[in-house]
Amino acid sequence: MTEVEKSIHELEISVNANRNDIDDMKTEIHDLKGKQGAIYDLTTSVKLIAQSLSGMKEDIEHLKDGQENVKNFFNGKVAELESHVTSIEQKPLVKTQSRIDAIQEKIMWLIIGGIISGVLYYIIPFFHG
Repeated sequence: MTEVEKSIHELEISVNANRNDIDDMKTEIHDLKGKQGAIYDLTTSVKLIAQSLSGMKEDIEHLKDGQENVKNFFNGKVAELESHVTSIEQKPLVKTQSRIDAIQEKIMWLIIGGIISGVLYYIIPFFHG
């Protein structure tokens, strides 16, 4: 082999090695593009999840406000019912007390009437006899 042929042969070997390297790089670039697409999809999914969580947070706050309103409503109703129950419980006591007072007054008048009748019974015979 002559020097030129030898140089051409080495050059062909080098070109083939470079082609193999280029093909390997093309394969790696293709793989990287696929991975980049997966990363892009993952980033988009994370962004959508974050937006959903933000919406859920607003919904939860709305629910908390609604629960607070319901709690306040029922607390007011409970207080109102307690007031009514207390009033209903007091009615028999008030009626009973007024009846006791009326009976006491009648007994007092009965005793006074008896005393007056007794006194008159003893006084009137002295005037007649």
